[in-house]
Formats: sequence, structure tokens, C-alpha cells
Amino acid sequence: QTLNLIAFTSDFITSFFISAVAVKKQLKLTQCKLTVFHLRLLSLGPVYAGDSGNNHSGPDRYFRISTMAQWHIIPRGLRLIFFCPLVGFLTWDVLRFVPPGVTTKFDKEQVSRFQEAGIIDTGRLFTDDEMDYIRTGLDERIAVATRDGKVRSEDLLNLHFNDTWLLKLASNSRVVDLVSQLLGSDGVRIFTTRILSKPARTGYAVPWHQDSNYWPLEPLHAVSLWLAVDDADEENGAMKTINFTVVPSARTENLPVEQSSKEGGAHFDLNIRGDAVAPYESQAVTLALKSGYGSFHDAWLPHNSPPNLSDRRRCAWIVRYTPATTKIVPGKRKLFGDDYDMVQVR
Repeated sequence: QTLNLIAFTSDFITSFFISAVAVKKQLKLTQCKLTVFHLRLLSLGPVYAGDSGNNHSGPDRYFRISTMAQWHIIPRGLRLIFFCPLVGFLTWDVLRFVPPGVTTKFDKEQVSRFQEAGIIDTGRLFTDDEMDYIRTGLDERIAVATRDGKVRSEDLLNLHFNDTWLLKLASNSRVVDLVSQLLGSDGVRIFTTRILSKPARTGYAVPWHQDSNYWPLEPLHAVSLWLAVDDADEENGAMKTINFTVVPSARTENLPVEQSSKEGGAHFDLNIRGDAVAPYESQAVTLALKSGYGSFHDAWLPHNSPPNLSDRRRCAWIVRYTPATTKIVPGKRKLFGDDYDMVQVR
């Protein structure tokens, strides 16, 4: 307890000093965190760095974290290591630190492929440690939202409005940087979020649809993140897409639909007609993704997913982003009224 008290006091003094210097010199700033490791640890290895929005991002696989400070401001990219004989090593890691193998930027060819097909595989977005933390947080929220049985785990829409943790997850800087490239916009807003978790054996199917049918946006330009929280494959209901290269007209037009039910917040009530999708269904692509990997798809892209009849859950974290200049057209969908808030994250 004494060592922890000394560590906390040292953290506070050090972080205050560095923050004051950074502000005084008017350096380009970003958020960072301070992690304290005990002296009794005999070896040092790679330091685990969380990403924006989390007050903590789970333990490093090599170390037991003794204390972790709140957010501090230091120059982006700066990493300072101090040695304190009574406390241990104080390691500053900027939150925009990126672990090896994680996608942080698309090249021109990748952006061009996205524009051509309407979808792109992101590669790895989060490490296994980060996904353990994300999965735990999402599981907690699924359990709370579905405990009374009135809402299914596939239908958890826009919880970020009342949940700071989810808002920060949707605002993840690495993801937003990638979205900005695909949108072709420096300014980015969160339009909607969704936890779509298909339980084992009972997870329902998502019919063929285009998001563009549901979203009263002007201009209708949006990109969706689909992050695999669990491994997703054909057996447990992975998403399928019909790319723009197969149906070029879908880039700017909605395919014929049938309204299956009354409008509902998270329900799919505007499904592509069977005869409209049948000619292309054999060319649909199944997005088999490992946990921590994801995809971005265009708002006009036709997609669906089969039911989960396997013994494994299939959970996805979905965030829809728009340019900062996009506006909602009132009166088209009940969910998106005049007071609907699109949160700007860049």
C-alpha cells in the first residue's frame, strides 16, 4: 500500500510537470496514459498501449499494472521513460501508439478498391489484448440490455448516446483515421452504432438490404465499420455482400424492396426483393473474419447474413460514419428526428 501511494503521488507530480511544459511550449498535443510497473518485476518487454477513449485498456501480457493514471497531455509520438528507485519504471505511452501488425492507413490502391467494390477488408484493427478488453465491455452491456428479455442481443442500437465507454470506442482514433480516408473527408461524425450479437443456435438472419434505404442523409454518403468481436464464418452467420463490381447500379440506386413490417428502430423492414437479388446471389462474398479484424462497407452495398445455427456466438460491433457536412433529412424515418445527434469525432 505504501509503495502504491508513493507511485500514485509520483505519477501525479510527473504528469503535471510534463503537461505544463507541453502546454507552455504549445506543442502538438494528444492524449496519453501513464503506466507504473513495480521494481520487483525482473524483466521488461514490449509495453502494451491502449487506444483513445479508455481509462484503462487491460493488463499487459507481461506485467501486472500497479497503478494507472488518468489522461495526460504530451506531444504526440513522445515516449519518456523515467527511473524512480522506490517506485519502478514510469513509462509514458501515447494513445496513438500502434502495436505491430495493426492497420493504421490505407494506400491509394486500397482506397480505389473500396470505391470500386464498395467494401474493404481492414486487416487487423485491434490486438488480442485490446479485443479481450473490448469484448468484456460489450458483453457487460449486452447482459444489461437484454436481461429483461424485451430486447434481443442482435438489436442493440445507439447505446452510445447514454454510454461514454461505447462512445469512446466508436471514436477510436485508429478507426476514425481510416474512415476519414474512405469518406474523403477530414471531418467525421458518428451516425449510428450497433451491437449485433447472434447467440449460438438461435441468432436470427439479417435479410438482404441496403443501408441507404434506411438512412435519411443528405448527401447519402456513409461508411460502416463491421468489427468481428468473435470469429465470424459461414457457420455462425458471417456477413455476405454483393459487391458493386457485380451490381454496378447499386452504387447510387436502391434495388427494389418489399416492406416486411412496420418501421422499427433496429428492425430490418425494407428488404431487397427476392427476384431483385436472385440473379446476383451466387456471386455473394462471405466475410469470414477473425476477432479483431473487420471491414468497411459503403451505405449502398447490398448485404445480409444467415442465421447462427452453430454452437458459437457471433458478435459484431458496428459503427456508421458520415462526413461532418452530412445532414439528416427530417420526416423520412421516425428514428431520425430533428433532434437526432450525430457526434463529431474528427
